[in-house]
Amino acid sequence: MEYTWADRASQRGVALGYVSNVLITALAWSPMSDFYDPRVSRPALCVLLVAAGWFTVQTLRRRFRRVDFRLVVGTLLVALTLMAAAPTSGPPPSGWSWTQPWTVTTICGAVLLLPRRQAVPAVILISTLQLWIRAALVALGIALIESATAVVGALIVAWAARVAAGKFEQVRGAMRVAALTEDLLVKTNAEAHAEEWWNRLVHDKVLGALLLASRATSPTLLRQAREVAQDALHTLEAAQSRDIDESVVGSSAAGLSMAIPRREPNRMLEAGLAELATRLGLASDIRIRGRDGTTPHSVVEAVLAAAEQALRNVAQHSGQQAVRIRGEQGPSMVRVEIRDDGRGFDLGQVSGSRVGVRSSIPGHMAMVHGSAQVNSIPEDGTTVELSWSRQAREDRGSPMTTAQIRSWWWISALFSGLHVVGGLLAGGPLLWGRTGLLGLLMLIAAYSLMHAFPDGPGLVWGQVLILLGCALMLWEAPHSIADSWHLWFLGASHAALVLPALRGRPWLSLSSGVGLTSIIGAEFALRSPGDPPEAAVLAMPFIVIPAIAGLYAVMLARADTALRSAQDVQATARLQLHAAQARRDLVTARVTMLAPGTMVLLTKLVNDDRIQAADRADAKLLEAANRDYLVAGSVLTPILQDALTRARERGATVHLTSTAAEGSSSPFADDKVALQLAQFQVALVKLAASAMSGDELTARWQPTNSYAVATLALTASAADGSDRFIVLRGNGT
Repeated sequence: MEYTWADRASQRGVALGYVSNVLITALAWSPMSDFYDPRVSRPALCVLLVAAGWFTVQTLRRRFRRVDFRLVVGTLLVALTLMAAAPTSGPPPSGWSWTQPWTVTTICGAVLLLPRRQAVPAVILISTLQLWIRAALVALGIALIESATAVVGALIVAWAARVAAGKFEQVRGAMRVAALTEDLLVKTNAEAHAEEWWNRLVHDKVLGALLLASRATSPTLLRQAREVAQDALHTLEAAQSRDIDESVVGSSAAGLSMAIPRREPNRMLEAGLAELATRLGLASDIRIRGRDGTTPHSVVEAVLAAAEQALRNVAQHSGQQAVRIRGEQGPSMVRVEIRDDGRGFDLGQVSGSRVGVRSSIPGHMAMVHGSAQVNSIPEDGTTVELSWSRQAREDRGSPMTTAQIRSWWWISALFSGLHVVGGLLAGGPLLWGRTGLLGLLMLIAAYSLMHAFPDGPGLVWGQVLILLGCALMLWEAPHSIADSWHLWFLGASHAALVLPALRGRPWLSLSSGVGLTSIIGAEFALRSPGDPPEAAVLAMPFIVIPAIAGLYAVMLARADTALRSAQDVQATARLQLHAAQARRDLVTARVTMLAPGTMVLLTKLVNDDRIQAADRADAKLLEAANRDYLVAGSVLTPILQDALTRARERGATVHLTSTAAEGSSSPFADDKVALQLAQFQVALVKLAASAMSGDELTARWQPTNSYAVATLALTASAADGSDRFIVLRGNGT
């Protein structure tokens, strides 16, 4: 079983708990030392200290292994068994047992670090043995409440850790997607300037080979022509084979597809889903509620990228050719559910090679702080739910979202309720004086405020009310570890102290813990100056528990920083991939637009075939034709190119240039310019048809010139030396 980021964070927290347990044990040892037989209690404590010390050292060395924690669990079970069966003498001492903090920490660790099949029996055995030990010291009801509180607290910690781990897994998925995108960018970066590359290719290699071939009247010149032709032909063939391999780019191994970047940014969600399903050969039933085009473009792109992987899985693995897609969209939320009735699978048995489910689908959604949920049952189909909300985006970097904290009130109520029951079972009043009642109202107000407004001032004022409420309730309550359950409100405040950490504000949690520790120390110093060890035993957990919760927040904040970096990489790579892909398509298209006969002549040169005078003449014509295309490709048409070639065959010299940007000839945004170009092409065809041997034809297309969008001149070689000169002005004359 893989040791995840969450496991490492949990191990650090458990190790910190064991360090604090050593101090608490030292403070709680003296009252217990005379009750238990030292021949049992001391060896039990020693072996436990050795096991916990080894675990802590391994954590400091960053060696994260479950076997080290299993050693602690086994040692604790032995120690608890010895303590439960140890001979006792005298009346049972009041207060805490030294085994209590070890039990609580190890139960939390078992829930966090062990597989369920190991954690459940470990928690049951530890809780049962601790209940046996405590039942000899306190009332059975109190012992039961202590055991239940430890288990509930561990489950709460595990739940919060699982939520944080889920967010971190989204980060990992997003980083994998970004890395794959960056890899694609590296592979295509050489073609990012395809226009310039193509011009250099045609000019230096193709035209160079043809020019040398036209002059190859000696073996030396012919050899040079063959070498350049071979280089040119190899380069052209390589250019034609450099199309992106869709089977690689769109596969589950990559989790990316160029189909998404080719879309226009304003692509509608429903149309995009239908296009994906059709391209993958799936019959789709799609219903998306909400107004199309209102969702942020980046979110639509992420949903389509994740949906493509999900649909690809349907086509490849479900055994079905139909898919049902339902969803809703709007400016602040998107939800898309993709359902098939195929063979399904066991999520727990998904192979590590299936990165589509593990990384690609959640990774694309994590890029926009969305989420992906995959549910599948063997032989009962698969459902993939993709969701995004603007609120979730604002929750990035926090272990838990605002919505989760608001719905967590019942967990806080359950945890606090157990402490209230413990206070009732301890006998005596729950509240001491009017200050106690006022303090209780403050605690209720604090929990209500933090769950209703888990952001900003709500958390801060909630912590202030917790500190004030505990201070007031503690003022008149018994200041004795023997009556610790009369101080039930201190334990009930633990859940409130970790709330800021779960919202990504660990320092607020730790500050509140330090503040409550100071309050306990100050009140004990004023009312019970002779019991500093008892104050320390009560106060220490209020530093340790917020610190452990803060570990998750700090590590997740680091993960969120990595996610933002991944987003920047992915966004930059996507934009550059758009440009690189467009240029690559341009290169691939232009290879096929070379003058007819170019490839044949280059191949003839490369094959060492005999070069005749006619071949040299053809090479000269082809060099000129390809040069026309290079300098004025936006002007040429097949008819015009044929007319120019025939003029050159008759011995005329042709100079054709253009200042128009390549690719701007079609479609034209300005109909007037399109008409002028057509007039220019017709006039040039007529002049080329009348050009004879020795004539010089010059044509220039310059649509950005305000005086004349084109000029054409034919200087004839006739005895009269007559010239024909045509100017096509901006007004069409």
